Amino acid sequence: MGAIKKILERWVVFRGGLAVFGTLARMKAYGLAGAMSKSSAKLNLSLNKPEVATSVDELGKTWVSLMPPDAQHKFKFTGSDEKTAFTEIHIKCPLRGSGDPHACYHLMNYDRTLMEKVGGQLIVLETQANSGKDHCKLAIRKAGEDISDLEKDKKAGGAHHSAQRFRSLVGGFDLLELDPDILNAVQYGIAHALGNFQGVAFVVTKAHSSLSNRNL
Repeated sequence: MGAIKKILERWVVFRGGLAVFGTLARMKAYGLAGAMSKSSAKLNLSLNKPEVATSVDELGKTWVSLMPPDAQHKFKFTGSDEKTAFTEIHIKCPLRGSGDPHACYHLMNYDRTLMEKVGGQLIVLETQANSGKDHCKLAIRKAGEDISDLEKDKKAGGAHHSAQRFRSLVGGFDLLELDPDILNAVQYGIAHALGNFQGVAFVVTKAHSSLSNRNL
């Protein structure tokens, strides 16, 4: 189990899974992308068994700790106030510039599922889908806390960038460019991926294999 855990938690496997789920989201298969992201998060939780956080700072730090160990510098806990932990994702999201924050919402089922398990709730304040930035900004609060002010901030940010040009379905998606091997993995893994950890592992393993063959 230890060896499998190390493989599944590698950045290249995480990136492969993100690419698969991101491709589905860009194809507007929102429900499927969201369900697979949630199943992948459940796999993460079963491997790491995190404890419920007792403070806002712990929520932010736990979020970082549940990211790939060899790439945690890309996931930053930037600070907190009395109610909220603030974090950032500094990776090239497959939804960057898509103009589709709805796709981001479903893709972020992964992070929301992680935080719900440890007693938190996560809101995306800025998404690469329409912010024009190279990173995402998130906020985390304890479960049950009012988040209406965060939702207002999110909507204001989205309105500010709503005029951004909507790119084509996979325009600029240089991570996979609809790689046939990845799409083949999705095709054969979909039947098992919904709520099935082995299915998710199958998809990301195939993605990992394809990415490795391309020297990414």
